[in-house]
Amino acid sequence: MREGIASFQTKKAAQKRGSDRLSATLRFDGPVEAVSQVSPQRACALAVRGIEVVRDLLDRFPRRYLDMSQVVTIAQATIGLSCTLVARIYETKVKKPRRNLNILEITLLDSTGTLIVTCFNQPWLADKLHKDDLVSVSGTIEFNYGFKRTTNPIITRLEDAGEAHGIIQAFHGSINKLSPSIVKRMIAHALEEVRGLYDPLPLSLRERYRLCSRYQAYRAIHFPESIGEVDMARRRLLYEELFFLELQLITEQREHALQFPGFEQGADEALVNELAQVLPFELTREQAGARDE
Repeated sequence: MREGIASFQTKKAAQKRGSDRLSATLRFDGPVEAVSQVSPQRACALAVRGIEVVRDLLDRFPRRYLDMSQVVTIAQATIGLSCTLVARIYETKVKKPRRNLNILEITLLDSTGTLIVTCFNQPWLADKLHKDDLVSVSGTIEFNYGFKRTTNPIITRLEDAGEAHGIIQAFHGSINKLSPSIVKRMIAHALEEVRGLYDPLPLSLRERYRLCSRYQAYRAIHFPESIGEVDMARRRLLYEELFFLELQLITEQREHALQFPGFEQGADEALVNELAQVLPFELTREQAGARDE
């Protein structure tokens, strides 16, 4: 009796898991406005950029990652080498020494020192970066006029990245005036909507090539715990894209072969041999092989 009840409960649990997976898979290609945090206004803004279903939103991958384990302080930054550091903006100055030349000078402070950042002809940064903003800066360190400096580095407001997962900070781009932090929150909710979705690649294939599941790949590429997870996710998603591209090409090739069968032209063997005999030279082995074909 107990064994029968246990078997029934196991079967019901399996059916529920299957139903949940099916629902998650359907939501993957469902309308993006079904995701929490995606209002009708935001859905319209996303649609302008071609984002209409949940899959489209999840395919907007981060534009860069910051490995916090590799971040150094201003004092640790080595002159002549490229590095990444995190500091707070003390002040910004815009200079226009001559026509068509715009110079933005940013003074950064951390607990160990001062860094001067110089950006040429990037006036929009003056509107984006403000005093007390916490930023990451990646560039080559120089030393001039008594200060460490860097010119035209990669600058990112850490407030735009949202909460870090592990030691990796992922930076999503804005989408049609939706800020990076809003985009990141929408993606987080979208991942919850599709948790447990079916994987189109069979388990045997994933095991053979050591690929993670589709859901794991999307989770890792948006909210990685390490750079290794980012590489793992990219490898899986790239394999899937190439795999289905190859299947599509094979399908089209077979359909084309059925629609346009090849034409086989018969050859008069006696005439071919007679032609070879009247030639003023002897056929080479390759030429004879071509004749036989």
